[in-house]
Amino acid sequence: MAARIPVQRLVIGIGNEFRQDDGAGIAAARRLRHQAPAGVTVLERSGEGTGLMAAWQGAGFAIVVDAVSSGADPGTIHRFEVTGPLAADTGSRPRQPPRIFRGTSHQIGLGEAIDLAAAIGALPERLVIYGVEGRAFGEGIVLSPEVARAVEDVVARMAEDIGRECEGRLARGQRVHRTRRSTASARPASS
Repeated sequence: MAARIPVQRLVIGIGNEFRQDDGAGIAAARRLRHQAPAGVTVLERSGEGTGLMAAWQGAGFAIVVDAVSSGADPGTIHRFEVTGPLAADTGSRPRQPPRIFRGTSHQIGLGEAIDLAAAIGALPERLVIYGVEGRAFGEGIVLSPEVARAVEDVVARMAEDIGRECEGRLARGQRVHRTRRSTASARPASS
């Protein structure tokens, strides 16, 4: 009997929208929500690690987007793919994003959530992480110009990732939910 492969697709934007560029993940999730295809769930979370693990539980494909502060130029986009569950028989570990996702203001951050999920076999089948390099993390609700531009780019990249994931599942013969938009207004009225 073949193992069931989950097909749920999930996007999680994390951060604090009231701390300037820390709201980049939330802003990206909100923009993507309006163009996400059927079958893609878009969530906003604070970034607390156990909450992230609960949110991505059972997801076959998940994207997480957050603000980072690694010292790179503001607006720099970092992309990492965490591949494969922890292989108990070999002791091999999944590829992890670097430390820029650790030591955040969150209780247990994204990096620790990935480590813990890998250790207990609770990672999504595919996990893509986007980090948007921030400039300012003080009080305020406006993103810096560089981060606002990067958010638009990240939304486009996430949409491409989702499209490739849907195409890949179709090629493997797995069911993908698609919706068809009505084109009734484009047809001439009949007399």
